[in-house]
Amino acid sequence: MPVEEVSVVPRSQLDAIRAKLQDPIPTTKEEERLRLKHLSQDRASRWTDTIQAQRTRRERSRQDRLEALEAERQEIDRMEAEEAAERRRLQVEAANRMLFSDNDRVRALHSRLLLSEVLVERQRQMAHAAGIRALEAASEQDWLQRQAAALKEAAAAEQRKLEDMKRRALEQRDVQMQQLEDLKAWILAEREQRRLLGQSIRAQAQAEAAELQLKEEEMRARARRALEDTQRANEVLQSFKQLEREREEQMNEAIQEYARQREVTAEDRKRREAEHRAEKEAQQKRLQDRMQATYIAAAAEQEARLARDVRLAEERADTSAADKAQERQREWEDIQRSRGLQLESRRREEEEQRAADRAFADAWSIRLKELKQEEREEAQKALERNRRYANFLQHQISRKQARTQATADQEFEEDLARQYVISDNDDVFEQYAKAHIDEWGRLGKPTKPMQLIVAQLRKQPLGN
Repeated sequence: MPVEEVSVVPRSQLDAIRAKLQDPIPTTKEEERLRLKHLSQDRASRWTDTIQAQRTRRERSRQDRLEALEAERQEIDRMEAEEAAERRRLQVEAANRMLFSDNDRVRALHSRLLLSEVLVERQRQMAHAAGIRALEAASEQDWLQRQAAALKEAAAAEQRKLEDMKRRALEQRDVQMQQLEDLKAWILAEREQRRLLGQSIRAQAQAEAAELQLKEEEMRARARRALEDTQRANEVLQSFKQLEREREEQMNEAIQEYARQREVTAEDRKRREAEHRAEKEAQQKRLQDRMQATYIAAAAEQEARLARDVRLAEERADTSAADKAQERQREWEDIQRSRGLQLESRRREEEEQRAADRAFADAWSIRLKELKQEEREEAQKALERNRRYANFLQHQISRKQARTQATADQEFEEDLARQYVISDNDDVFEQYAKAHIDEWGRLGKPTKPMQLIVAQLRKQPLGN
């Protein structure tokens, strides 16, 4: 070795290196430290919230997952091996069946088996078609009956409604006529009362005039005062007339309000009329009391009036009578005009009611037609749904029966194929044909086609 590659290490460093490389000599203190370390590690290994415990848990979980995957792969390999073996077995059996089925006699027998299936299916289809026709006829008859019942019920309901509307209209007309008669009687009574009151006032005035004419000389001294009293009486009379006019206007307004509110209940109308009559009677009573008091005061002071005042009073009485006649004429015209307005309003209301009734009848007729059409469409839809559902059920049943029969036939053929060796031996074919004929007979299917073909094949020589 060259000298330049040699390193010189002091003795102390060499001893330190050797001490580090050699195992330490255990001492009592060192052994205690190691024991405590092992105890600490053992205690820490049982902790679940440490990093080491989590790392260990993850490692264990990973190992378990790998073992589960390995077990699953082994199971899949085993299942695939079994499936491959089963496929090989089925392929061999299918090849054997194909070889056996390729025989002319077997094909002829299978064709007759299919012919028997066709005959059974044809009979089932004919029975199903007959059942469908019977169901359609029954459904159509039921729909016609329900339609006739619905039309009869709708016509009866419409007739009842029209009768009820007519009855209510007649009752409303009777009530309105009775109210008009009551109002007319009340107006006539009020007019008669005012006429009697005017006659009594006129009679009293005439009596006073006669008495005043006899006492003409005595009345001259109080002529001026009587004139003033007469003026006050005229003012009172004018206020009475004003009150009468206001009362008549109120009455006309009440009549118009009554015409606008004719649909209010009878109790409310009676109550308002009673309150109105009570108020009116109270007002008339107050006016009569006031007039009576004024008249008594005026009569006591008019005993000494002059003839001129009597003449003036007579002229004023004539003027007042003419005014009252004009006022009565105006009242009569107002009443006639109000009555004409009420009659016109009632005529318009009756026309509107008749138009509304006609519109309702037309709308109800259209709605009835729509309801009938909707019922027919709904019945047709229900019939179609029932028909589709029956076809679906029949199709499902047929498919299930076909699958069941196909499975049974396949199992039966597989059993026969496994039982017999592939050959053209007559005994094997006879047994195969007999097994099919017995199975078809057990299922209730026609066996005549198979029996004929077997008898025919017995007379023919062997051959494929």
